[in-house]
Amino acid sequence: MSTLFVNNLNTASGTTITVPTGKRLIGTDSSSIVAPGMIVQVVQSTFNTQIYTTSTSFVTTAHTITITPKFSNSKILICHKGTVYNEGNNLHQYRTVYRGGSALSGNEGFTLHSAGTSNTGRWSSIGFDYLDSPATTSSTTYTMGYRSSSSSSNSYYCYGTLYPQVTTLYEIAQ
Repeated sequence: MSTLFVNNLNTASGTTITVPTGKRLIGTDSSSIVAPGMIVQVVQSTFNTQIYTTSTSFVTTAHTITITPKFSNSKILICHKGTVYNEGNNLHQYRTVYRGGSALSGNEGFTLHSAGTSNTGRWSSIGFDYLDSPATTSSTTYTMGYRSSSSSSNSYYCYGTLYPQVTTLYEIAQ
């Protein structure tokens, strides 16, 4: 066995470098082979504790998720999915996400659930995707936030164990 030391690979002709059939190119750690657009790592967090608010300003939840990007120029795709329940008439819930202490959206959040016009409230699925650029290789924590459109009735971020909220982070190489 021999070792080849190079800083760059290039073709002798054409634009393709081929690994022959039956041969494999193996990286020795999780970041040894990286291509733009490649998913570098995935982290997921599930939250299923009942919480609600009547606040018309965003409040943070205990639903957090942390990732340590491997590359400072990576993008982090935040995918948030779950169910929502709003009590009362014409009540809306807005959701956002914070990186550290900073909200990544404006006052309307990334998504909205409308309860309609029934005193019995409304259930619905809710979710959003957001592509963040944290520009760091330090541990980065994202915290989910939500608010109600009215202080007159409860707006549930999570109704309990049967209604989990799931957030997944994908680090994408650039």
